[in-house]
Amino acid sequence: MPWNLEMAEGPPPPGAGKRLSLLRSPLYLKMVARVALVLLIPAAITSIYNIQRSSSARIETSKPQLLQTTEARATAVEATLLRSINNVLLLGQAPPLQRYANALATTPAPPSRDVVDFFHGFIRRSGGLFDGISVLDRTGQEQLTVSIDGRSRRTASGDPRRSLANEALVSGAMSLTSISSQMAPVFVSPIELATTPDGHPVSPPRPSIRYASPLFALDGTAVGVLVVSAPLAPLLQPLTHDASADLVYLVDASGDYLAGPDPQRLHGGLRGTGITLRTERPEDAGEILGRPRGTLLDTTNRPGFLQAFARIRLAGQSTIQWTVLTERPLSSILASERAIGLVILATTLGSLLLALLVTLLFARDIVVPIHQLAVATGAISQGRWETPLPSLNRHDELGTLTEAFARMGRQLQSAWRDLQQHVEGLQHSEAELRSSRNLLQALIDHSTAVIYVKSVKGPYLFVNRQFAVMTRHEPEEMIGKTDDELWEPQWARGRKAEDQQALDAGGPVTVEQEVPLEEGTQTYLVVRFPLLDANGEAYAVAGIATDITARKRAEEVLRRAHDELEQRVQERTRELREAHHQLMEAARVAGREEIATTVLHNVGNVISSVKVSASIMEGRLRQSRIQPLTRAMGLLREHQEDLARYLTEDPKGMLLPRYLTAATEALVEENTNLLKEMEGLQSNLDHVTNIIAVQQSLASRTIQILEDVDVCATADDALRIQLRQSLDIEVLRDYTELPKLHTDRHKLLQILVNLISNAKHALMASQASRRRLEVHIRDIGEYVQIQVSDNGIGIPAENMLRIFQYGFTAKKDGHGFGLHSCALHARSMGGCLRAHSDGPGQGATFTLELPWHPESTARQGKG
Repeated sequence: MPWNLEMAEGPPPPGAGKRLSLLRSPLYLKMVARVALVLLIPAAITSIYNIQRSSSARIETSKPQLLQTTEARATAVEATLLRSINNVLLLGQAPPLQRYANALATTPAPPSRDVVDFFHGFIRRSGGLFDGISVLDRTGQEQLTVSIDGRSRRTASGDPRRSLANEALVSGAMSLTSISSQMAPVFVSPIELATTPDGHPVSPPRPSIRYASPLFALDGTAVGVLVVSAPLAPLLQPLTHDASADLVYLVDASGDYLAGPDPQRLHGGLRGTGITLRTERPEDAGEILGRPRGTLLDTTNRPGFLQAFARIRLAGQSTIQWTVLTERPLSSILASERAIGLVILATTLGSLLLALLVTLLFARDIVVPIHQLAVATGAISQGRWETPLPSLNRHDELGTLTEAFARMGRQLQSAWRDLQQHVEGLQHSEAELRSSRNLLQALIDHSTAVIYVKSVKGPYLFVNRQFAVMTRHEPEEMIGKTDDELWEPQWARGRKAEDQQALDAGGPVTVEQEVPLEEGTQTYLVVRFPLLDANGEAYAVAGIATDITARKRAEEVLRRAHDELEQRVQERTRELREAHHQLMEAARVAGREEIATTVLHNVGNVISSVKVSASIMEGRLRQSRIQPLTRAMGLLREHQEDLARYLTEDPKGMLLPRYLTAATEALVEENTNLLKEMEGLQSNLDHVTNIIAVQQSLASRTIQILEDVDVCATADDALRIQLRQSLDIEVLRDYTELPKLHTDRHKLLQILVNLISNAKHALMASQASRRRLEVHIRDIGEYVQIQVSDNGIGIPAENMLRIFQYGFTAKKDGHGFGLHSCALHARSMGGCLRAHSDGPGQGATFTLELPWHPESTARQGKG
């Protein structure tokens, strides 16, 4: 496009001659705003950090303090319990009570007045710790009861619930009588609630506990139990009389609240309300009741609180497993930190305002000269070279900048004329480049190869007409679109992965690729390579694909002919080896030497003919014309980057298509001749088979020939015989290093060949994604064990009992003799053959066990 290089004439630029308003200057406002941000952000971050750090330190300091306070409260409750227990122990040793115990040892009798007075005085002197004393006999019947009001009675309780509670006290106290001293320990009962005559807890609840200590006569006989009743409130005074803002709770092992600020939540388990620590705070309860001491901060069950807990546990008292729980609001902990935060914030804001005032004064001296310079620059950029430049009598950076700008303005006019000449040269070069691109486009569009260029970001930058024809698109439709927009998702993912492979390689990547088209699947030789910019960075991927379908079809014809020939040779070789094995077996038959000689002679004659046929086929294969075809393929690979030019312009390249056609016809003729020769070879081998079949009827008994056999090598031979072809079967060999086995090698090989053959057929009939055949060989003591396993179609349970019977087979073309003969061979070798399968589709395992010493460890009847 032509460029307008004329110098403009016109009015002065906007803003020239006007007095600058600082509040309307974007530069001035930006400078002030940025300075404010530079000062504000670090100050705000520092303030927030200091406040947060101070708060965290305060909370960390409060944790051990609150835990220490909680442990002190737990210790106070524990001390009160111990004092009560000691008082009960002293009460049990009092002389009046000892005399009463001696009297109970002989016959139940009413207590004397001094015992009742003594009990009443003990209750009054306890300071409210105790409110009643009872004496129970060994059956739990109350013999004496003294209450805090001084009344006493001697009567059996008619309340069944109280009788059960008394019996529990007697049982707990009597379980402590194993101690030799008469001063027995004290049993503490669980918490009990006072009830109405109909059995309901009174309101408000009056919880209490009872201390039970066994009474002993002078002869050491336990005659009853001393029971002292104590209200729970005096025990909990260290928890309830607290002037702090903490919330203090006492919970037992089941989570029941025994003390706390809310009376409605107390004794939820005994009262049946269901309100417990476990139901209200299930997550916190696991920590509080599962550990002897600790702290919890801002939990899900109790957000905004610091919790500390400590366990109360008296030695030997399983009923006293109480936990003191103290809660302190984080707001009360951080109250003092808020005042500090306000002081820090006020100081920060004051510093910021002072810095802004200094910035406003400093920015004015910078913004005004820069504004004048910007006005002059705008005029010059519009081509007004006569615009006067601002002059500053300053010896700083702004003065230097203004002087340099004046020098630059004088040089711009000269540079502008030079630039105009350069642009004219570029326009001429652009026209020549456009002509060259049109020529290159015409060559690429008329090439038989498929060519494209794709950006590393995905869109197509260029495609030739052959690529557009192949994909049924117009070239203009494809430019700018990605693979995801043009193709199916699976095909698009494959193309992107191949392009990425070329980018990762950093150079050309050549692959053969099959492309499904409407006229059928075509094979292309594709070369992908990255395109680099001036900095050596890849900006696109180019691809050139040449159709080699005809060549691949010719190669496929040759390969199939070669594979078919090799397969037939293998089959005939295997038949010949089996015939040889049958002849060797026949040779072992006692009294049949002459028959064996005749068979070997006849077979030898046929084998001579087979050798002649094999030599002829070998000679023809060596003289095959496939080698020149290979060289032709080499020429194609050497010119894969310019294949289109080579095939259409190079003299040798233009001859290649006709040569490939002639080579294909010659290879087809060779294949026909080899097939005719194979038919003659088949006829000769069928003759050998007929000879063996006739002579097998004469063999009635075999002689076992023992030799030292490498079991692992024999197993490998069997695998090679059965798995010569490239089958999709994964073979796992699990061999233990063993010494040689003294046995009949031919029978062992025949057994393994049969077992591997059956496993192969089971795998080929299976639909499993991975076909796996395993051979395990190990020493199990007196025997060597060989296992052949597969994950094929398996064996139904109803066939397991008949699998070794003669004539039984599950295959359509089977004869029912293979496994039967294997079992007979294993038995004749002193071993056994077993089969196992979990059912259809579960695979099968055949286990062969042979003795190390067959003469002394024959296994008759097994298998």
